[in-house]
Amino acid sequence: MQDTVARCYYSFYRAISPAEVFNLVYFMGKRIEYIDAAKALGIIAVIVGHCFWRTSIPYLVPFIYSFHMPMFFMISGMFINENSLSISFKRNARNYLIPYLFGCAIQLMAVLVVSYRTNGFFNFLPLIKVWVLAVFFAKGSTDCSLLGSLPAIGPLWFLAALFWGATFYSYIKKIRSSLSRILLIVLLFTLSYMSLRIIRLPFCVQVGLSSIVFLWLGDIIKKYNLVEIMIKEKICIFAALSLWCLVVLGGSLYMNAGSYSMGLTSVIGSFCAVLLILSFLRKSTMGGGLEAQHCLS
Repeated sequence: MQDTVARCYYSFYRAISPAEVFNLVYFMGKRIEYIDAAKALGIIAVIVGHCFWRTSIPYLVPFIYSFHMPMFFMISGMFINENSLSISFKRNARNYLIPYLFGCAIQLMAVLVVSYRTNGFFNFLPLIKVWVLAVFFAKGSTDCSLLGSLPAIGPLWFLAALFWGATFYSYIKKIRSSLSRILLIVLLFTLSYMSLRIIRLPFCVQVGLSSIVFLWLGDIIKKYNLVEIMIKEKICIFAALSLWCLVVLGGSLYMNAGSYSMGLTSVIGSFCAVLLILSFLRKSTMGGGLEAQHCLS
């Protein structure tokens, strides 16, 4: 029980760091400081993005949503190793699904306590029915589909989506042909994006499949050492900043609803945003965690 509570308590923090990452991040007793800073920045952005006053500041919402959730998935992609589907399924179920269900149980207890204090036992059964639907579909928003407007589970959708994304991407990495790998990732993203316009499948599976493209982009950042390249090449900074501004000013990106108003440009813009943030934080850490950084190169 204590282990399960610990997993849930650190679920959001660990969700972007699969078990293998600890062998890298704690290499020679050092942490990768700019990765830690990026995760902290992302958590702050999530909190601000859910504050009631967020819409009172022009462009704050599209600015935050242009990078905060994509960054979590891209950082995850930097540390996912290739594996069989069976091994990935078991490992990711332990790391993500158990904390997801435990978090849902805590939320349900909190809702029932508030309901009891307000209305007594009268509304318990309807609340439980709504909550079962919310847990089953793991939606982050209340968008409509053929099944009507389904209840949302809130930020916990991230754990369900990352379970599917990490499980399948771990297997996709075993494909040796780069072209076949890219085509499969694009196909999964397209199918999930189009199907979300029609119907919502259980346990956030479609958002999880669309997240694979962000996991792959994170893997690309690590594989080609793009953070270091961005720091050195000023023209890259200008180009990335321009694309990021285009996405912020011209549209919206809501991963939890599978909404990309500018299509592929939204994905590329978020990639540029995350790359800029990681590069800035990398440069700002003054060489912290260099031993661990060498493991990523």
